[in-house]
Formats: sequence, structure tokens, C-alpha cells
Amino acid sequence: MKLSKGFLFALILIYVFALIQPGFTQEKESTITIQQDQREKDLKLQEERKLEEKKSIPSKEAQQEHDYDIAEILRDSQSNLDRSINTLNVVATLIGILVGLITLIIIIAASLGFLENRRFKSRYEEIIKKGEKYLTYIENLTDTAEKHASKIVKEAEKIPISGITEEPSEETTEALESFMTLIKMMELFNIPLKSDHYLARASYFIKKAKYKNALKDIERSLELNPNSQTALASKSLCLYNMDRADKAENIIDRAIDINPNTSYTWQIKAIILAEIKKYNEGIIAINKAIELGKNVAATYEIKGYLLNKLGENEEALENLNKATELKPIYYQAWFYKACVLMELGKEKEAFEAFDKAIELKPTHALLWYRKSRMYSTKNDKKKMLIDLSVAVKLDPELKAKARENEDFKNFWNDEDFKNITS
Repeated sequence: MKLSKGFLFALILIYVFALIQPGFTQEKESTITIQQDQREKDLKLQEERKLEEKKSIPSKEAQQEHDYDIAEILRDSQSNLDRSINTLNVVATLIGILVGLITLIIIIAASLGFLENRRFKSRYEEIIKKGEKYLTYIENLTDTAEKHASKIVKEAEKIPISGITEEPSEETTEALESFMTLIKMMELFNIPLKSDHYLARASYFIKKAKYKNALKDIERSLELNPNSQTALASKSLCLYNMDRADKAENIIDRAIDINPNTSYTWQIKAIILAEIKKYNEGIIAINKAIELGKNVAATYEIKGYLLNKLGENEEALENLNKATELKPIYYQAWFYKACVLMELGKEKEAFEAFDKAIELKPTHALLWYRKSRMYSTKNDKKKMLIDLSVAVKLDPELKAKARENEDFKNFWNDEDFKNITS
């Protein structure tokens, strides 16, 4: 039978006051008895004093004064005694009440705690039952996940690593996007990633120009496989793109030491050497890449760039033409080809090459900027302002460069130029 809280509380109060009441009654009876005994003693004492006084036969006046003093003393004593007893009664009553209240609080707290404990126990049992159901569900889900885990790993191993120096093809890009989904599933089911998995994800981040994220995955890949040449080459490429070419050179040298007969490592080394203006060494490296590898557009584009920096523009143009033939959608090769053609004085062909590069990559600010510089050197203000406006809109940092570049010197004081670059 379930008792209400109100009924239980009333029972507790009756019980507590039943305990306290006898104590109060006993204290009161005891106090009265003490008072009666004290009075009897006082009367007996008075009688003894009277007998002694009769023996001494004092004078009548002295006798009266003496009787008066005794009576006064007795009255004062009795009054003080009564006050003390009353004070003790009050203190005893308060202590009794306090003890009763404390007892009542303890009983109530214990009762509530008991009820709450029963309620908690009931809820706990419900949670256990639900937990058992969820546990069964999770176990079934885990079994299913384990069946798919091996399939996921096999699919991940098929994903190609994107090109080192060229932008990945649409096919490779789609594969990388699918791979990222697989990676998330593998991490969700706590499937350990292999060195190649981290490397493939790094390739995805490189494509997105998220070089810091790529570098983290490359480091994880190297922890699992310290002698991975591809991981070291990718690391050097990340450092190069993070403006740390000096450190990138040491890393690519380590990659080449592992296997000096891979084309792409020499390709990356040539790019890094070009960045730190070691053009002659870069030519040696890119020739080695061409010797070891297939006809790859990027190798000829890199060689054309290096030859241009060495002033060998005719040979540079030959290599850049070969790059655009091998890969007509390679906008970088068209860009460098336009620059070389401009230096060779072939302006018409140069502008055509620039237009082709922009057609392939219209969001590349540097293409518009470089073309506007060419128009500026030809004093074609209208076309220069059009291309420069597009360039600074895509990349506002080019405004400051335009204000300092010698190619725009003739327009530094021009109001229209100032409005675009301010």
C-alpha cells in the first residue's frame, strides 16, 4: 500500500510530540517536589532558631528585629530560588523543543530520502532495460559496419594520388571527393587509416590549396611509413607553396635519395630551384625528369620557364609549345607562352596566348594582371584599365603591386588608374 506524504508527515509529528511530552511532565513534577522539600527545611530551621532564642531570652525589641530579619532573608531566598527554577524550566523546555525539531528534521529527511531512493531505483531499472535494447541495436550495427569495413578499405586503396605539379583531372577530382567520403566512414567506424590513405587525403587538400591540412596528413603518413618517397615529395611541394622553398629543397633531396629514378621528384626539385633562382641547377633537374618520365606537359612547361629566366627564349618557346600540344587545357603553359612571345616581340601571338589562358582559367587574377601590364607598355589605356579592374577585383592585393610596377609608370598619375588602384 502506498502512503501519501501528508499522512506520513502527520504520523511523524505525533510520534515526536509523544516522545517530548512525558519529559516535560516529569520535569514539572520534579520541580514542585524540590520546592516543597525546600519549604519544609526552611520551617524546621525556623523552629530550631526559635528554641535557641528562647534559651537566650533576648529583649522583646531585639526579638522582633531578629524575627523580621529572618523572615526577610527567607523571602529573598525563596524569590531567588523560584527565579532560578523558572529559568531552568525555560532552558530545559527550549532544549527539549530543539532536540525534537532536530529529530523531526532527521526523520523527515530520512523518509524523503527513502522515497526518493525508491523512485531512483525504479528509473534506474527502466534505463537498464532501454540500455539493453540499445546495446543489442549497436551490436547489430557494429556487425554490419565490420562487414563493410573491408570493402571501404579496398575502395580507398584504388583512389589515385593527384598529380604533383599539374592540377588533377576531373576524373581524379571526382575520385578524391568520393575518397573523402570513404575516409569519413572509416574514421566513424574507427577503422585505422594507412599511410596511403593519409597521403591521398593530403592530395585532396593540396588541390584545395589547404596546405597546412595537407602537411598534417603527410606527417601522419610519414609516421607510418618514414621512407615513403611520395610523402616526402608531397611534403616538399606543400612547403614550396607555403613560401618555404629553402626547407623544401632539403626534403626533396631526401626523397630523391630514396629512389633517384622517379621523374616527379626531379620535377618538384626543378620547381623549387626555380623559386630560389638556381636556374642552371633547375635545368639539370628538369632534364633528368624528362629523361626518366613520359612526355608530361608539366615538365616542358617548367623547362620553358627556366629557359626564359636564363634568357633562352627561342628554346623556351619550343618547350612551351610542346607543353600546350600535349595538354591543350594547361593554362599555366599558355600563360608562360604568352610572356615569352611578348619578350620575343610577337605581340599578336602573345595576346592570343593570354586570351587562351584566361579562357581556361577566368578566375585567375594574375592572368588578367599580367595582360593589363602588357597593354600598359603599349599605352593602350582603355584595355589596360579593363583588365586591371578585373584583376584587382579578383585579388585586391594587386592594387599595391600595380602602384609600384614599372610597367604602369606612364599611368601612375592618371586619375582613372588611381581610382582603380586606390
